[in-house]
Amino acid sequence: MHFWSTLFLGTAVASAATPALLSLKVSDEVAPPGGVAQIRLIVTDPKPIVTGFASMDFGGDIFDGVRGIAVHSTDGSAYGVATYVNGKVTLDLRSIRGTLGSTLDYPIVTIAVAIRPDAPVGAVASVNAVLNPTAWRNLLGLPYAPEIKGGSVTVGGTASITNVVPGGGKILAGQPFSILGLGFDSKTTVKLNDAVKAATTFVNSERIDITPETSFKLDGTQIKLKTKAGEQVTYYSYFRGTRVETGGTSAAARAVPLFLGDTVRDALMIWGLPITPAQVPAIALQNQQTVPASVRIACVSGFGPEGPSVTVEIPAGGRAVYEVRSLFPGLVGLPAMRVTTLVGVKLLGLVGTESTGAVTSLPPFTIKVGL
Repeated sequence: MHFWSTLFLGTAVASAATPALLSLKVSDEVAPPGGVAQIRLIVTDPKPIVTGFASMDFGGDIFDGVRGIAVHSTDGSAYGVATYVNGKVTLDLRSIRGTLGSTLDYPIVTIAVAIRPDAPVGAVASVNAVLNPTAWRNLLGLPYAPEIKGGSVTVGGTASITNVVPGGGKILAGQPFSILGLGFDSKTTVKLNDAVKAATTFVNSERIDITPETSFKLDGTQIKLKTKAGEQVTYYSYFRGTRVETGGTSAAARAVPLFLGDTVRDALMIWGLPITPAQVPAIALQNQQTVPASVRIACVSGFGPEGPSVTVEIPAGGRAVYEVRSLFPGLVGLPAMRVTTLVGVKLLGLVGTESTGAVTSLPPFTIKVGL
């Protein structure tokens, strides 16, 4: 017994002292002038990730801004927040169950970057990422030893997927959704995840409609498109909410929330760690419904009565970030927030630090999931 205990202890200590290697890479993409390249951050040797932090530079001359950022995990338990300032994207990633990075050939993050209409064909821009060496951790909270291989974007070809509408949520059998882009033709074929069969309707060179035979969840679905000429495009679907201006100017208000997969009808936002006066807490909401959503946000404390509350309207397809102190002027301290709505919205807490521009995210405690 003593021998085996000593052996186990020695192995555990050695494992803790020698972090496992975590290998990531940035994809190499090709997109035409005026199109969109979807850059993928991929774990080449799958391992469960609960936290990670990276930054990527999209300041090359061929780029025309970032159109959308999404975090991906097969069960929808990954979340986080991104910032985009002067061509630089920072990613603060988290996963409740550690499923982030656990699937082979499936990205943990996708970033849709527009290509300038006047970008010269053949131009190549490097896309490099910098990893925080201590932020990438496993289910036990132990750090990995991360390494990254950079990627590139080449201007070329004629076909590009620029967006999928609605991009996320449950698609019912017989309910069409649209692939938008450039360079489509009547012979273009589309393949979804192997388990999903669907009919393809060519609308025009910038739109193809897809009608599935069975219901499925569109979030994170791999879409492979092939034109008559043999040009191929791969795209991972996500809901690209339209930013709603709320008057906030803080780092949190300007950030891009990366929401969990599930929507909520009733949830608590519990802030956990103390928030300093120099930090700005915010509530991020996204309405993936086709109608506006009325969302009630109430301050709560323990099992006592609710405190002050406000109701905000999120338009269909809208994404809004509300600074808590703007919602509740004169609020003392930072109580938990109860968020309720009739149908369901996506919810995330954000905390920004103005001196550094850093923003972190907090998941809600779900009481009722969305319909």
